[in-house]
Amino acid sequence: MARHRNSPTFETLPNGERERVVRMVKSGTTRREFIGWMTALGASAAAAGSIFVDARSAWASTPKKGGKLTFAFNQHGPADTLDPALLQSTLAYIRARSLYGSLVRLTNDLSYEPELAEQVIPNADLTEWTFMLRKGVEFHDGKTMTADDVVYSMNRHIGKDSISKASALVNMVDRWEKVNEHEVRAVLSSPNADLPIALGTFHFKIVPDGHTDFSNPIGTGPFRNKEFKPGVRHVVTAFENYWEDGPYLDEFENFGISDPVSRVSALLAGDIDGAQAIPPKAIATIDDAAGHEMWTVPSGAYINIASASTCNPRAIPTCCWPSST
Repeated sequence: MARHRNSPTFETLPNGERERVVRMVKSGTTRREFIGWMTALGASAAAAGSIFVDARSAWASTPKKGGKLTFAFNQHGPADTLDPALLQSTLAYIRARSLYGSLVRLTNDLSYEPELAEQVIPNADLTEWTFMLRKGVEFHDGKTMTADDVVYSMNRHIGKDSISKASALVNMVDRWEKVNEHEVRAVLSSPNADLPIALGTFHFKIVPDGHTDFSNPIGTGPFRNKEFKPGVRHVVTAFENYWEDGPYLDEFENFGISDPVSRVSALLAGDIDGAQAIPPKAIATIDDAAGHEMWTVPSGAYINIASASTCNPRAIPTCCWPSST
């Protein structure tokens, strides 16, 4: 570590030095030992003490693995499904994300990045897209993912007999081809620059070749299925052979509480750990409750604006905007 002749702070330390002092705190270095070490490097005792406190806080706030999370959503019913081609609700999307992986995933700015595909390569006129698959990805049943699984999964969304809720997003795909065990190609009937964006949305998950029993879902996601009762609850456990860093939770239980008052009451009573779709009127109550915190997440959702041609110009001006807007 560089010598500190002034009064450094935890925030002004280089990244490597911040990581080093956090490791020291984590390994059991005492405050006295840490201050002695820092002052030997030229820092004042006050600065060293402040850095120790901040390093301890940084370590304490680092996510720790283990435990169970119980979470309530606002929609559920007997028609709940774990078939990724048939998803229709927020709860279903989250369940699918815990169980399955996709060729690509969307980023915060709605571009895409590789997931189960390491590379995405278009041809010059955007009528063919080649996906180089990640090697060594394991399904929950122990099978290694190959091109056959990807072709089968993608074919579920195309063709006149497709039952996919997202088939319109890929209706320009004429066929999927297996190039080799770790490479597939989508051949399009017309150019499409946004095919990877479509494949990053909710429905295009990879399942094993020929899999049809979605009461017993098998995917490559961070969690494996433990229990699924449509309209009742869904429980998943951490998948120990997940190809990325494994999940922090040991178990995740999710279900629906349709009534917003009941959902908030369950949260405040400690019956659940978290809830989605909090009514605006309950925000202050939750903020004031000890041990609870509100999170808001910006999204790409929007409210449609009625066409000016359909508006009554004498109506209260909250239903539409002028045509010039």
